[in-house]
Amino acid sequence: MFKNYLKIAYKVLLRRKFFTFISLFGISFSLTILIVANSFFDQIFGSHYPETDLDRTLSIINVVQKGKDNSRNGPISYYFLDKYMKSLTTPEKTSIVSSHTQNVVYTKDKRISLDLKFADSEFWEIMNFKFIEGKSFIQDDVKNKNYVAVINKEIQKKYFNGESAVGKFIEINGKNYRVLGVVENVSFLKFVAYADVWVPISTFDGDLNAFTFDGLFLGTILAKDKSDFPIIRSEFQNKIKNIEFPTDKFDTIYANPESYFEAVYRTFVDTDEEISITPVFFLLITLITLFLLMPTVNLVNINISRILERSSEIGVRKACGATSWNLINQFLVENLILTLLGGVLGLIFAAIILERVNAMGFVLYSQFEINFRVFLFGLAVTIFFGLFSGIYPAYKMSKLNPVDALKGGN
Repeated sequence: MFKNYLKIAYKVLLRRKFFTFISLFGISFSLTILIVANSFFDQIFGSHYPETDLDRTLSIINVVQKGKDNSRNGPISYYFLDKYMKSLTTPEKTSIVSSHTQNVVYTKDKRISLDLKFADSEFWEIMNFKFIEGKSFIQDDVKNKNYVAVINKEIQKKYFNGESAVGKFIEINGKNYRVLGVVENVSFLKFVAYADVWVPISTFDGDLNAFTFDGLFLGTILAKDKSDFPIIRSEFQNKIKNIEFPTDKFDTIYANPESYFEAVYRTFVDTDEEISITPVFFLLITLITLFLLMPTVNLVNINISRILERSSEIGVRKACGATSWNLINQFLVENLILTLLGGVLGLIFAAIILERVNAMGFVLYSQFEINFRVFLFGLAVTIFFGLFSGIYPAYKMSKLNPVDALKGGN
């Protein structure tokens, strides 16, 4: 039976090539855009190098402070994270790093821009960097305020002409840092991990222990298991319950260990309430559905036109004993084959676009790809598209009166 459905679908697609082209274009164009967008989304929020344990990682990126006439939503001080996050007992590890800051270094004949990040030793234990050579700095380097550094492959290429950099020095802001290791480049979209050069947090020029909540630091928490998230959050909230404010401008504070998605979302939403992923998820689903609505309606109209053209065929099949369910199955299979062909074209076009984006270096050090998660998303959208645009025409076809259909009636 299924083999016959495939044969009929093949003949139908070839019968009206223009309709087939219009259908495939609408499907593939829509899916191409969604797959490319999903690849970007996956690169930002998925578990990719070096954040391979993102499923059990929480972040404290922003703190919301509010007072009678003032409010602030921004990065956090080292003092706050050291006192209230580093003292947590539930997590496996915790780490404090700075936001990356742009710097300029010089060689004999080149001016090189680089992004510098200050990090503690636990940072290297939470992140899974790929070392090309050398190693990371350790707790003793941080404790002793050693001027050592880890650089990425790009800085090795630009500053050291691609030669071995371990043991050599790089001058940043008038300080000579001895290179301990070289790692693969980290995508700019990996905000917590990204930098060109990483140095011990103790070499930071400012007063790390200044009594303030404002700063440029980020907290990362690695849980033993993601089931520990509620316990970690509860422990953290207990610690800041009776917090002492460094200024009388603010009297309430909101900070919480959050998933990377929640933390990034909070940077765009000035709120001191807990963020729920569920409404955001449904919003994304709604936007995707609305985006697919126009090509779906067009495909429904084309399918109904095809049904009217095939009324005589439908009448013969019903007269010969075909049930409504047989006809619905046949048409859904035909429509799924059409949408799957459009899905394949969408994947091919998306792969070409992503390859061009990667070649142009559109996002620094980022390599967008169609991985298994993105592929499953594309497949799910394709199947949904095929079923959603096929059910109504299939139902209408199954209800055609065989006598009227044989006469060419509607």
